[in-house]
Amino acid sequence: MNVKVYNKLGMDYKMFKTIYEAANPLYTGDGVVTEVADAGEVTQTDLLKWTISQADMKLALAKTSDVGSLKAVVTYKPKAGYEDSYSDVTITLSTKVNAIAAVTIPASNKIAEYWDANKTYVRLNVVVPGTLTDDCAFAVDLDNTFEGNKPIITGATAYKYIFASKNVNRKEKGLSGTEYTLSVGDDGLTLKATAGAATQNVAVIDADGVVTYQNTDFAKDLLNIASHNSVPSAGFYAWINIKATTGECALELPITNGEYMAYFLRPIDVIAGEGKFQDAVDNGSTVNMLDLLSFSDWRNQAFSTTVKANYFGYYGIELITVDIPNITTDLNGNDINSKKLSEVTSQLVITQTGTTVNPIPAAPAKDTYGTVTYTNNGNAVGAFNLRLPVTVTYKWGTVKSYVIIPVEKTLGN
Repeated sequence: MNVKVYNKLGMDYKMFKTIYEAANPLYTGDGVVTEVADAGEVTQTDLLKWTISQADMKLALAKTSDVGSLKAVVTYKPKAGYEDSYSDVTITLSTKVNAIAAVTIPASNKIAEYWDANKTYVRLNVVVPGTLTDDCAFAVDLDNTFEGNKPIITGATAYKYIFASKNVNRKEKGLSGTEYTLSVGDDGLTLKATAGAATQNVAVIDADGVVTYQNTDFAKDLLNIASHNSVPSAGFYAWINIKATTGECALELPITNGEYMAYFLRPIDVIAGEGKFQDAVDNGSTVNMLDLLSFSDWRNQAFSTTVKANYFGYYGIELITVDIPNITTDLNGNDINSKKLSEVTSQLVITQTGTTVNPIPAAPAKDTYGTVTYTNNGNAVGAFNLRLPVTVTYKWGTVKSYVIIPVEKTLGN
C-alpha cells in the first residue's frame, strides 16, 4: 500500500495490516489488480499492481471516439472485531487511453505485378521448378508482395501477419463436394477446416511471415476446387491481416487496409489432349493416357513427355484414372454432359490399364500412366464423342477433369 494511503488513515504499515485485509474480490473494474510485496529487505508496505491489456484499452476506446477511460476500485475491509470502529477503505485507480490514429499502407508499396488491379488480393503458389528447394513446396513469404520486402506502416515498431477473423465460420466447398467450416487458432497463426467431427490444419503462418500450405486431406480438397485461371471468381483463399504495434507499450496500431485476400493457386490443370478413338479396330482402339490429356501448371506452362517432362516428377503425378461407369456421350443425339454411355448401349466398352507410378521417371513415356481402350462389340457406328471423367493424383491432392474424346466412325463406313 502506498505510504500516502497510510498517512491519510493516520496509520502505519503494521497498524493497517493488523486492522485491514483485502476484500474478496480485491477489486472491481477494468484490468487486473494484484497485491505485490515490496522487494525491499524489510517490507514496510504492499504495492498494488494494475495491469491493463490491449483488450481493455480497445474496449474503453470502443465507447468513445478519441479518449477512453479505465478505472478499478480496490477495497480493504476491517477484520473481524474491528467492523464497528473502522470503515471500508477504497482506493480508486483511473487512467485515460488515447485513440491511436489509423495509418494506411501506400498503394505504391504493393508491387503491382503481385496484386490485382485494385490491390485487394495476392496469388500464392508452390515453388517454381528449379529454384530454391526443388520439392514443390508450398511456402510463401508474405513480405515478398511489398516493395522492399516489407509493408510500409508509418509509426509501427513491429508487425506480423495473422489469419483475419473474417475467416471464422466461412463455409467453403472442396473438390470432393464436402463443405468445410473454417476457423482460426487462438494466436491467429493457423487456419483450420472442419467437416463433421474432424478438424485439420489448412495453412500456418510463422514468426517470419511465411505462410505454409498444409499437406492434409482437407487442405488439399480445398486447394483443388478450381483452376488458377478461375481466380478471383473461384478458387480457395484466406483472409490475411497485418497487425502492427507502436511504442514501448506495444499498443495496437490500426491499419485501414491491413486485411486482404490471398488465393492459394492450384498447382496443375488437366484438359483434353489430342488423342481419339477409331471405331471397329481389331482388339479395340487403344490410346495412351498421356495422349488423351494435356497438362499445364499454375503459370500456364504446358508439360508433356516431350516438353518439361521432369514436371511429372516435380508435381508428383503418380496416378491417372478414368471413372468408367460415369462416362457420358452424345451418341444418338443425347446430352454429353449427362447421358451415361452405359444407358445408351452395352456394346461400346471402355477399359483402362495402369497403376500407381512409383518411382516417377525423370522422363515418362506416353504409356507410363497406362492406356485407355475403346471396343465396339456391336454394329458399325458413325462418329460421336465420349466425355471421360478423369482424376489425376499428385503431390497436392487430386485434380478432376471432364475430357471430351472424339470417336471416329467405323473404318470403311
